[in-house]
Amino acid sequence: MNIVIAATHDSVVKNIIKEYLSEFYHLIFTEDIASTMPEEGLDESTFVALIDTRIPKVERMIGKIKSDFSIPVILILEDESGIKKFLSLGFDDFMILPLVKEELLFRVQKEVQVTQLIKDHESKEQRLLRIATKDSVTNLYNRMYLDNFLNLQIEKMQKGHLNVSVIYVKIDRMEHIALNHSLEVEQKVIRDFGRLLQKKAHRGDLVGRITGGNYLIICPKVSSQTAKILISQLQEALRKVTFAGLSVTASFVLTKLEKRDSKEAVYRRIFKKMQGAGHINAVEYV
Repeated sequence: MNIVIAATHDSVVKNIIKEYLSEFYHLIFTEDIASTMPEEGLDESTFVALIDTRIPKVERMIGKIKSDFSIPVILILEDESGIKKFLSLGFDDFMILPLVKEELLFRVQKEVQVTQLIKDHESKEQRLLRIATKDSVTNLYNRMYLDNFLNLQIEKMQKGHLNVSVIYVKIDRMEHIALNHSLEVEQKVIRDFGRLLQKKAHRGDLVGRITGGNYLIICPKVSSQTAKILISQLQEALRKVTFAGLSVTASFVLTKLEKRDSKEAVYRRIFKKMQGAGHINAVEYV
């Protein structure tokens, strides 16, 4: 069943959405769509976001949904004058309060149909490219894409004075999690951890999974000092969340690309440093 995610604090609006859409769609009500996207079916189901523009931080929420999830957004506006404020955010449709039930269903159905048509007409080449470049568990970039992107950054840096920082991230005690929990729990930890990295990374950074609980963040035009701040932010975020009910720590290795680097040299010094760390929740610089 297609999913409609709705953000509103207005009980009247919520009841109308629930009354008229619950028969046709799986409804999820949330205060922050960007941080509570459903984990299952993201690639298979069609999503539509209904957003009441009166909720706090709504502009940031819309921007994140469009950039991170690429799902249709229907705004619920108090009056037509409010539309000018949101025009630059790339929403797909809008409705003016009070909501008309029949119109609500029509607008949602239209966006679902358009999204489904786009998915159905994805070319064979596009589908193969997505499969070839994305990790199947996390939907982050895979090792092959990471390697190609790393080679590209090395080439760019050798032609100029480009700062490129590379952060290797390893979930601590991943083997323990795999041995003592189900495959479903293991994959949920890997997937949700990857989402946290993607959420915290800077715009322009590339986040991917190498294998297991091992990830790479490639940060073009980012100094080592800025990358250190990102690591601190990730450590702070890890202290506040759990993954599949488990508290998780991670170890980090930060390196900066050098002019004579190769992809192999970068991986070699990262892995050597990580092997020598010998403890959990480590941060190493090389």
